[in-house]
Amino acid sequence: MLCVLGLAGCDRAPVEPRTLHYFETHADDRKSVIDQCKNSDRQYQPQEECGAALNADYIVSMKQDNGAKVK
Repeated sequence: MLCVLGLAGCDRAPVEPRTLHYFETHADDRKSVIDQCKNSDRQYQPQEECGAALNADYIVSMKQDNGAKVK
């Protein structure tokens, strides 16, 4: 019985981490992932999402700063 339960999870395809572009265009998800990354003592998975969300946050803030300066 345990073998059957153990193999049941093998059929699932691995979830691809969300990309930099995704986090640039999804502010709520970006903030949520950044909060999880900061508060989970580096246990948040997938770790690739931490970097993508942080980089996207930087890019978005730079675009906002540049937009404010151009006006």
